[in-house]
Amino acid sequence: MRKMLAAVSRVLSGASQKPRHGLATLPSLVSISRLKQSSHLGLPKCWDYSHSLKTRQASRVLVASRNFANDATFEIKKCDLHRLEEGPPVTTVLTREDGLKYYRMMQTVRRMELKADQLYKQKIIRGFCHLCDGQEACCVGLEAGINPTDHLITAYRAHGFTFTRGLSVREILAELTGRKGGCAKGKGGSMHMYAKNFYGGNGIV
Repeated sequence: MRKMLAAVSRVLSGASQKPRHGLATLPSLVSISRLKQSSHLGLPKCWDYSHSLKTRQASRVLVASRNFANDATFEIKKCDLHRLEEGPPVTTVLTREDGLKYYRMMQTVRRMELKADQLYKQKIIRGFCHLCDGQEACCVGLEAGINPTDHLITAYRAHGFTFTRGLSVREILAELTGRKGGCAKGKGGSMHMYAKNFYGGNGIV
């Protein structure tokens, strides 16, 4: 009996139904399909409506009752020391605000690189185009561990580092496409981007 009720519940909730014509998410179509299903199963229409209403209410209560952590502590492997009395800390705390900031930065770099890849394939970006999609955590994590006053130089794939050093996506794409609005006035390209305390990429890996 329980298995049958669970199967009926899944059918009425639309979990086993595949969307048709991309419009199955519309409430009107979902309601119509559920009414048809309930009529086929011999269930009253009011039962379907009340079941759907209770499901939505339970979902709202579940989301509202979630307690999100404000920070998280991570352990770091202890480094071997040579003529040092004290090494780097072995624990670090990541706050919710910093975590969201790092995630947004990585997402921005990924979308920028995907757009640069598209422009390169369209031959709008000429010459070299060393993309760093998939390596967003490298530039974001490095920037999180240093100060804005620190000096930085990188090898290939400098787009992400250029962004984390403070340049905008517009300036980076302008440089890639050879426009004077770029950080090197369109003359540097993918390898030679510069920002404050950032000295671009170089061919030494």
